[in-house]
Amino acid sequence: MIKYFSIAIILVSIISCATPQQIQKPVVVNPAEKVEIDENESIATVLSKLNKIDYKTFSGKAEVDYAQNNKSNSFDAKINMFKDSLIWLSVIGPLGIEVGRGIITKDSVKIINKFNREYIPRSISYLKDQLGLPFNFSDLQDLIVGNTVLIEKDGSSYTRQGNELAISSKGASFKNLLTVFLPNYLPSVSQLEDVDADRKITATLKYDNYKTLDNRYFSTLRNILVNYKTKIDIRLNFKSFGFNSEISTPFSVPESYSMK
Repeated sequence: MIKYFSIAIILVSIISCATPQQIQKPVVVNPAEKVEIDENESIATVLSKLNKIDYKTFSGKAEVDYAQNNKSNSFDAKINMFKDSLIWLSVIGPLGIEVGRGIITKDSVKIINKFNREYIPRSISYLKDQLGLPFNFSDLQDLIVGNTVLIEKDGSSYTRQGNELAISSKGASFKNLLTVFLPNYLPSVSQLEDVDADRKITATLKYDNYKTLDNRYFSTLRNILVNYKTKIDIRLNFKSFGFNSEISTPFSVPESYSMK
């Protein structure tokens, strides 16, 4: 069970019970539509136009499908976030029963495993070690709301490919080839490759099925493919989401729980 819930933490970080939101309109990206952009735009200008969701709070509910080593699990995850400070999640297993809760802050991960009646505290490096990607807390929050991650301003470049842009970036740990839909500069695919050839870590982040809410473009369907110690395949399908509403993050450890 600890492995099951640990996986859930990783999934939600890779990404109140979500309240009903107003009807969301799908964003239609028409590849036949001619898009006019300045072919001489600087890379700094292009990066400044990338879709970036700003918020104070976020709430969402996602269906999660996870596969590793020919084994798969499916469950629901409820997520609440205060920007720059806290990620709260609840993992719902079969029959709608909550199997655990988690709190992630800038320096810690805390897990309540209800199935085994355990409390599991870890440092934030636990997530990085499990997944093999150099995400800090801000990266985790960006990943959940669908913002781009691991893009460096210095040394980046781009090329135009029809109604898409291909942005190449190289940081201290990873190279990133990011494909972006025009005209709204929406992330489509981010291909990550470890600069350390000996580790051979690669990952592909896919963003799809954009919907709009409060003038924000939100990718409701994500795929996260990671080749690290094993192959990990994650699918997040957000059924509801909202921004800047009041949220709660209840988390308390029963006295009867043992520490793991």
